[in-house]
Amino acid sequence: MNRFYEPNLTADVDSPFLRDAANKLVRRTYWLDMNDRTLVMVMVNGIGAHLSNDQKRAHLTDLRREHLIDQVCVQGFRTDPQLAGQGQEDRASYPGD
Repeated sequence: MNRFYEPNLTADVDSPFLRDAANKLVRRTYWLDMNDRTLVMVMVNGIGAHLSNDQKRAHLTDLRREHLIDQVCVQGFRTDPQLAGQGQEDRASYPGD
């Protein structure tokens, strides 16, 4: 089962991530009205930036925008112990991302 982001309703009752009892987005048209470029920007730099990659992936899948997952779910950087202190890093995802 997908694990969606659950907003803090005491702080943000109008969150576009709000879901009803059936786990459906309440403000679905907010997301569907966005073109792909805007959606990527919002999920990477805007209100979706704090979500985990798993939450972003679940959200995009629910919106049927799976083709944007690679642009939105950026992998983290992990330092190679052999290269530590040399300013070189290898690209790898963290567990759970």
